[in-house]
Amino acid sequence: MISLLISRHIDLKARLRTWMWPSLYTAFAQGLIQALGLLSGLLTVRFLTPTQYAYYTIAAAGLGALTTFSDGGISSGVLAQGGAVWQDRERLGGVVATGLRLRMHLSLIALLIGLPWVALLIRHQGASWIETILVSASVVPIFAATASGLILETVPRLHQALAPLQRIQVANNLIRTALIGLLLPVWPLAWVAMTLTALSQWWSNLRMRRLASRHAKWRTQPDSQVRRQIVGLVKRMLPAAGFYALSGQLTVWLISVFGSASSVAAIGALGRLGMVFTVVTSVFSTLAAPRFSRLPHEQAALIARRYFQIQVVLAAACTLPLLAFAAFPAPILTVLGPQYSGLGRELFLMGLCTAIATLAGVAYHLGASRGIVVPPRLYLPYSLVTQICLLVIFPLNTVHGVLLIGTFYAVGQWLLHAGYFEWLRRSVQQPPTG
Repeated sequence: MISLLISRHIDLKARLRTWMWPSLYTAFAQGLIQALGLLSGLLTVRFLTPTQYAYYTIAAAGLGALTTFSDGGISSGVLAQGGAVWQDRERLGGVVATGLRLRMHLSLIALLIGLPWVALLIRHQGASWIETILVSASVVPIFAATASGLILETVPRLHQALAPLQRIQVANNLIRTALIGLLLPVWPLAWVAMTLTALSQWWSNLRMRRLASRHAKWRTQPDSQVRRQIVGLVKRMLPAAGFYALSGQLTVWLISVFGSASSVAAIGALGRLGMVFTVVTSVFSTLAAPRFSRLPHEQAALIARRYFQIQVVLAAACTLPLLAFAAFPAPILTVLGPQYSGLGRELFLMGLCTAIATLAGVAYHLGASRGIVVPPRLYLPYSLVTQICLLVIFPLNTVHGVLLIGTFYAVGQWLLHAGYFEWLRRSVQQPPTG
């Protein structure tokens, strides 16, 4: 009996060392990273006029949509394939090289499709042709750096080399905050704000390449077998990724088409406060997702249990900022400036929408990291019908209306991804892999 208690005590200490301390360190580092990101975002809100910030919001939404579409499941495929060979530097390098090549091809397609759409919306909000071209063009360098950086980050995440990875991220945010604080008051223009962000992102990307080289020989030829595996996953995920690229920024697209520039700026400004939820997402992507992808395929029950345990923990973490938004809306809105002071009700609704969307994204990415994704034949009609119903029910030209649409749509997405994972778990003894 005593030996059993001692063994359990040792096992508990081992688990604490494995999970608690890395989690606390990661949470602190990510908190610092996101605090700097929040500060640079708030400085951008304060320095830009509502009109310029409306242009900036559309460009940032376009960047997010382009990044999502150009991934198309490639990052999940790299994570899934890399999780199986993460201790082999040569083979992991082949996985990363394959992912980078595929990402480049999809990125070119994404730019050809998405950049004209961004320019059209900016022009629709009253920008001159010169402003439209400058703001749209400023999206390209950030997008190029982000596309390759996200693939390279997979290497240190798989090896749990969190400290050097987070040092790069902290420095990136420090540089961006300093550039915005020093130069944006001199040139308070949307395209300048995007360009300053691009400079810090390119610096970060160079450092990330060096970090990835420690654990993976990624400057090599793509692996044809890995390419077939990833392409197979991309074929299943790309239709949904394209749809998600549009629906993921649904509130911005709707208010950009049907609302005024001030409404677009309000959505963008509230979204900056919603960045507090990215701490949750960052801890998940840095710590939980790689460990989840590395679980042995044979342990189906453990995989299912971890899938829902991670989401319960994240849901609990999301309640803290939501309570703050509900209890102290006026003081929180003061950081945005007087032009946004009347958005107390919208502040809580934005927080709720962001929290649920975070959980839906986590449900999707956890499944995708193991090659489990909702088939397009189910995802596309389900999501399309959901959106049509919401567009009919709620107003499209108010901040409150589009936030309600975003909230209920996020609920539907979480139900879809989590429900499909649970259905698949009950249908088979062992979840299939990509």
